[in-house]
Amino acid sequence: MKKVKSAVTALLGTLMTAALMTGCATSPTLNGIAPNVAPATNHSKPSHHAIALRTLPLHAQATYQLTADPQRVRPDFYVDLNKHIYYSDRVMVVSFHDMSLHLKSPYNMSPVAFGEDLQALQQYHFNVISNQQFTDWLDHGYAVPDNAVLLTFDDGYQSMYTHTLPILRSHHMTGTFFIITHAQDVHYPGFMSWPEVQALANEGMTVESHTYDLHYDVNVNGKLIPAFDTAFYKGHWQTPTQYFQRDYQDFLTARLQLQQHVGQPVSEIAWPYGYGNMMAYRAAQAAGYHYFFTTAAGVDSPSTSSWYIRRIDVGLASTPQQVLNEIFQVSGSPAVLVPVKQVAVAQSDRHSV
Repeated sequence: MKKVKSAVTALLGTLMTAALMTGCATSPTLNGIAPNVAPATNHSKPSHHAIALRTLPLHAQATYQLTADPQRVRPDFYVDLNKHIYYSDRVMVVSFHDMSLHLKSPYNMSPVAFGEDLQALQQYHFNVISNQQFTDWLDHGYAVPDNAVLLTFDDGYQSMYTHTLPILRSHHMTGTFFIITHAQDVHYPGFMSWPEVQALANEGMTVESHTYDLHYDVNVNGKLIPAFDTAFYKGHWQTPTQYFQRDYQDFLTARLQLQQHVGQPVSEIAWPYGYGNMMAYRAAQAAGYHYFFTTAAGVDSPSTSSWYIRRIDVGLASTPQQVLNEIFQVSGSPAVLVPVKQVAVAQSDRHSV
């Protein structure tokens, strides 16, 4: 395992008091590298729903302009806004959830909005990298392009097959999909089937784990705690050994199922509701996981530990402009998109000084 594990215990102890459990929607049960990597395949393609995209309301209508925020601290990485370099040797991992057409939820976005977000990323010179590029950079220091973004998708909703996949393909992008595999076993409505999960892998997507069936909260003395983060199970307290075995068997089952169905190695897990405690980490490590994705907001740098990969949920943003500005801000870039009139005022103020 990569980097500074001696600091992990202290890090987790501090983070257990943080409110990081809001980034994953609750399941009903449960060096200039070419950036846009979507390997072409000759597999037969199941049918998808066609999604018409609206005109992107950014440069197309000259509504917003890219400028520098003078109040932001000068970053410690290379930036050149004139060359559209917002950050370098950094990766912004962003997450999305459901894209159903008729579901009202803070974690559900329309396929049209998702397509517009991808258009905005392309229009403003972001580089969507593959999962392999990300782990090679994290583990071996291989170069990633400037403005690197990794797209991730949580839970395994059917909309990820019917809507997300064809939109990614149309933009020649790949994504990493974290799947709750119990939903496939019980054919839970609204979630992908195993053939649909396999189709993602056949189209060049990376498929990883979101647990087998531990994506739910447990009420422990009036406090909701992720099931994998507590020894309280079905109304009783388990021994440490029983608790470890429960987590271990769940994490292992998900990993082995995914490997069997998609034919890819599986070594990554996205923690539901944010992150795991030390027992959950140990169980997941024993089950064969090496990369742990959280919902802790932040940019990932060469010093990021594979035990604590940061992400931001841009699916909660209401416009492409908000998505880009959140990426700018969290990455530490001085860049900001502002309305054209606001830019004119700022320039007038600067000339009058």
